[in-house]
Amino acid sequence: MVFFGTVAIGLILFELTEAKEARYVNGVYLPLGQAERHRPRGGWSQWAWTTQHAFVTGRLCLQFYSPYPLADWSQRWMERKPGEMRLRMTSIIGDIAKAAPTIATLVEAGQRAEESRRREWEQERQRLEEQEEVRGREKARLEARQQMLEIIDRWNESQRVLAFFEEAERQAALRGEDEKARLLDRLDQARALIADADALEALSEWKTPGERRPLRRL
Repeated sequence: MVFFGTVAIGLILFELTEAKEARYVNGVYLPLGQAERHRPRGGWSQWAWTTQHAFVTGRLCLQFYSPYPLADWSQRWMERKPGEMRLRMTSIIGDIAKAAPTIATLVEAGQRAEESRRREWEQERQRLEEQEEVRGREKARLEARQQMLEIIDRWNESQRVLAFFEEAERQAALRGEDEKARLLDRLDQARALIADADALEALSEWKTPGERRPLRRL
């Protein structure tokens, strides 16, 4: 890694290779030209195959690149013949130095793009949260409404049962004493099997939409 001012530039030096058709001879791959020197007197066996193999060339390649994730940039300088890089080093250093402003510009552009993506992501996240909040409030409203309808249904059923007992008591009072006593006793036993509905108690147990899903501040 080298620095030109505050701009960092990464360097990678490696030797170039070249793919050539080769033959495997005595444990190593040899280019066909060299392999022919080892040809057996009777010629190559029928299963002696050739293949493409990478051979080093003795030529160097210097790759300089941007080490910044937001700035994708790289450039290579390759020798045309071995030893050329050492003779051209001053020129190469000048090329690397010229890359510094380019990388700095790319970094700034990358940061702006990243900030723009972050804002878009934040807006999208907020939009999804708002949608989820609306769906949640609507679900809470429907659940609260359903519970209240069920409470009302139970209350109506209770009033219908109460009306039945009141009417039965009224009619029992018109009977003779023995039959009246028998009927009232049976009514008491029937009433014990059915609990009276308490409207206020049911209302206190009811959960409002706000209690089911408190309003969140986004």
